[in-house]
Amino acid sequence: HIYYVSVTNGNDVTGVGSFESPWKTIKRGVDATISGDLVLVMPGEYNEFVPIVKSGVTLSSYELHQAVIKRGFKILGSNITINGFHFSPVKPTNDFVEINVLK
Repeated sequence: HIYYVSVTNGNDVTGVGSFESPWKTIKRGVDATISGDLVLVMPGEYNEFVPIVKSGVTLSSYELHQAVIKRGFKILGSNITINGFHFSPVKPTNDFVEINVLK
């Protein structure tokens, strides 16, 4: 599946994750995925922290470096691909991507 997220046009309640009816938050898009799915994130500033506990999921900026992440990702799953985002901290000391290695 391919899911869409748009901070400007999306809605986490009434959206269905399609291009025409995207979700508002990346977290909502990630929550809907199963292994092999792709979440395309439309341009805009996303002021959210996104824990990813799924495996085999790809998150990609729809337009290279136009989806701006303000708080970051915490990767708890495996085989996660994050592509094309621009990271811009809310505070200069914020961590953006935290990866927990499972043993």
